[in-house]
Amino acid sequence: MIEADTAGDELIDALVDLAAAGRGGAVIPCVDETVLLLARDRDRIEPAHELPFGDLGWLETLSDKARFAMWAETNGVPVPRTAVLETVADAEVAARALSFPCALKPAARTERWLAAVDVKGFKLQTPDALISTYRRVAAFADRLVAQEWVPGPAENLHVLRGFFDRDGKPLATFSARLIRQWPPDTGIAVSLAECRSEAAERIALDMLERIGHYGFAMVEVKRDERTGEHLVIEANVGRPTALSGHAERAGVELLRTAYCEMLGLPLPNARRQRDLGTKYVFLRGDIRAALSLGRRRLTLRGWVSSLRGRRGYALLSGRDPLPFLVDLARAGSALLRRA
Repeated sequence: MIEADTAGDELIDALVDLAAAGRGGAVIPCVDETVLLLARDRDRIEPAHELPFGDLGWLETLSDKARFAMWAETNGVPVPRTAVLETVADAEVAARALSFPCALKPAARTERWLAAVDVKGFKLQTPDALISTYRRVAAFADRLVAQEWVPGPAENLHVLRGFFDRDGKPLATFSARLIRQWPPDTGIAVSLAECRSEAAERIALDMLERIGHYGFAMVEVKRDERTGEHLVIEANVGRPTALSGHAERAGVELLRTAYCEMLGLPLPNARRQRDLGTKYVFLRGDIRAALSLGRRRLTLRGWVSSLRGRRGYALLSGRDPLPFLVDLARAGSALLRRA
């Protein structure tokens, strides 16, 4: 077994050593920084190893919320009104120009951001809150984006996951809607329900095909409850995301499709969504999200009812309980540190 830090040159060196030993294969990264690390040094890695992404320029554009928003606005992709913030003066201009509430988040969510801030972003209700929050967190990101909030309940947010060939054609896709996220409003999805949205899927697929995207992609699209318009919130490319197991639980072999395509093997048959109504739950996060809503908004019976039916769990498996137990231990350790 070879171990390597996936955040630096140690990973590249390990892959080069494996290639020298005649042990090439498919490399599937798990975090954004590793995707960009591999893409920027791919000349040393390929052709011994296959990488699940294409052009570095598009990877950087789609991975960076500031660059993506600017590209989308100039290329007809519907996105919420967005301001890129590099200075306090930028934040002050955005505070006067944007409607509120708005979201504030880093252009790229790095380890530096997560270590210091520990949330994806903030939902801010006033111009003063935008300026003061920017001052507080600007040191932990090279750039931030302020984006007008798309009104509507959580279930208005649809997520398309897929793996695409080198012409941007989908080889396997899976769509779901959000049930809950933690932290509320600006966190990660902790429970999802399999659900098709023709409008959301069309926007996401057209965008990815237009740029000829190759590899993994996740696109979040939310319907504005005032206008009915569907807007792209963000894209995540180059890697499978945390809840990609939802597709597998629903019978779409997303990861196997990627592996076979990368290595030139026959693709699996199970690549079409069958609309089974499958739900997928990150249990620890969903319990926290449900508790945060309070009994007036979500009772215990309501929470149980929301998860009825065919479902799967992130991390939790009776055949392999260790990941779930490790996650609980890490969460407990983090609580103790904060205390």
